[in-house]
Amino acid sequence: MHDSRIDIEIHDLAIRIACHFLNEEIDREDTKVIIFQNAKVISWNKCRRSGHISRLNRKIVPYQYGYSEFYTNNGVKYVSILVFTNKNDKTNTGIYYPIVTIKYEEMIIKDA
Repeated sequence: MHDSRIDIEIHDLAIRIACHFLNEEIDREDTKVIIFQNAKVISWNKCRRSGHISRLNRKIVPYQYGYSEFYTNNGVKYVSILVFTNKNDKTNTGIYYPIVTIKYEEMIIKDA
C-alpha cells in the first residue's frame, strides 16, 4: 500500500480508502479497497518542529498512502495513517506529513 495513490470516502459508519497501484504480477494498474466498518475519523494531525503533535486545522486532500500503524487500546481498534499530499498543495502540514487516525470495529479488503 505504501506509495499507492488513494481516494478516501467518509460515510456515516464506514470509511472507504481506494488504493491505486502498479501490480507487477499482472503488469498493470490495480485497485484494492480498504473498508473500515463502524468507523470514525478521530483526528487529522501534524508534527511540529518541537516534536509536539497538534491538530491540522485545514482540510487536506491526501494523494498517496504513506505508512500505517494498526493498534488496539482497551479493546478498541485504531489505525494511524501517514499520508502524502499532492506536490502542489501549499497547506502547512508540519515538518512531516499529515496523520489521520481512524477508530474502527472491522476492516475488509476488496478488489475494486
